Amino acid sequence: MAPSRMRMPVRGVTSQLSLLSISQDKSITTLFARTITSSMSSRASVSTITTVAAPPVPTKPFGRQTVSATIYHFPTLEPLRFQSYPANHLYLPTRRDILHRAIVFEGDNTRSGTASTKWRDEVRGSARKLRPQKGTGRARLGDKKSPMLTGGGVAFGPKPRDFGTDLPRKVYDLAWRTALSYRYKKGELVIVDNAMELESPSPTLLKLILDSQGWGDTGKKSLLVTLNERPLLAAALERLSDGYTRTWQDVDVKDLLGMGRIVIERNALNNMLQSHQYDLTHNSRIGRLVETLPEEEIVDTFLGYEEYRDLVLVPREEREALKPTIFRSIGLKRVQRALDLDMKASQMLEKAIRAEQQATKQTGSEAEAILLKALKLRQAAEEKKTVAQNLAHAGIDLQIEAEELESRSWPENDWRKDYSDARTEDLRAEHLDWDSKNAENTAEAEGLREEAATLRDGAQLLREEAEEKQRLLMDS
Repeated sequence: MAPSRMRMPVRGVTSQLSLLSISQDKSITTLFARTITSSMSSRASVSTITTVAAPPVPTKPFGRQTVSATIYHFPTLEPLRFQSYPANHLYLPTRRDILHRAIVFEGDNTRSGTASTKWRDEVRGSARKLRPQKGTGRARLGDKKSPMLTGGGVAFGPKPRDFGTDLPRKVYDLAWRTALSYRYKKGELVIVDNAMELESPSPTLLKLILDSQGWGDTGKKSLLVTLNERPLLAAALERLSDGYTRTWQDVDVKDLLGMGRIVIERNALNNMLQSHQYDLTHNSRIGRLVETLPEEEIVDTFLGYEEYRDLVLVPREEREALKPTIFRSIGLKRVQRALDLDMKASQMLEKAIRAEQQATKQTGSEAEAILLKALKLRQAAEEKKTVAQNLAHAGIDLQIEAEELESRSWPENDWRKDYSDARTEDLRAEHLDWDSKNAENTAEAEGLREEAATLRDGAQLLREEAEEKQRLLMDS
């Protein structure tokens, strides 16, 4: 039944106010009443207005869209250029279900399934019943191979079997590119243009490279994906424990998601994308892959790469015996390259001096252009001299290390130890000679040359002692 005070349907604001017993004074009336006036413009004839809709902005299908990725140079990780990749390669939405299925698929197929136990009929032993079935008051028991006894068989134990599961190739390839896209969108996919290899298997050098990018102490390890085996990089990472290196064939979806960042060679990334796009191409044939980089590219970049590679690949017990010979060979190569660079720098300085002399005979803009050219030549020459000095220092240090290793292998009073120590002093003197070439003033250069001469005198005394010891040994 409706309430008694709801007598009739309420119609209009005035009726509502009367039911609430509110007086209708002028203030309230004027609140709800307004005067409507019309202007001449409103009385004018209304013209017909035709509205034309803007043409829709054409949007590319997702398969035709591209994203840009920065290409870096290793080991400085200096940006080189931008490169476009298809959006369905590096900008896919994150599908947790697809990634989970791929990781479970990989885990199932990597299980060895070799666990094996013996059932009672496989255990060696007698089949004689241990005690009578009745009359002893104890539980029934058969032979000693019973699963209830120690040394007997195992009831329902594991047997070798295949744990592998199936996953459609389209789904797995989509998961691959989804994992790469996830890393790309988080800024954790670093693409380098050249081969990721070190000039020596030094963990200190690799730590400097990682620390320069802020990757050393973050607690996140790096996965370095290469086109081929990089033995020197792998040896340095093994001793540093800051990441792992894998070739592109050995990487799976779990590796892409489990590390802090992915540093990958451009050719390795292209091979990955070519191998995992079956859901796009529907063609089981894989396109052309980059098999390997020319060996000359790495050899020309790193002096001594071949020697270091051979040293890393030999058995560990043979390395110490080979180190002096290999270090000496690499050191000589680097010093020779430093001498060539220093000669080129001297030639550039001579050109700069001739250009400055020529500028004194010119006036106006011609003289300014010649002076600018001379300035650039001087700057390039100074850079070459700096590179030559650093290269020479590295080569001399390697030769010194080789001599010290060889010296430690001889007895204390052996004449061969004295010869090795003499060569070490000569190398230190050569180190000072290179320092004197780039000294800030003449006095500093003269002091360095005098110190080098003192070291050479000490080396000569060591040689004389070695010759005397050798002569006495031959006479005896």
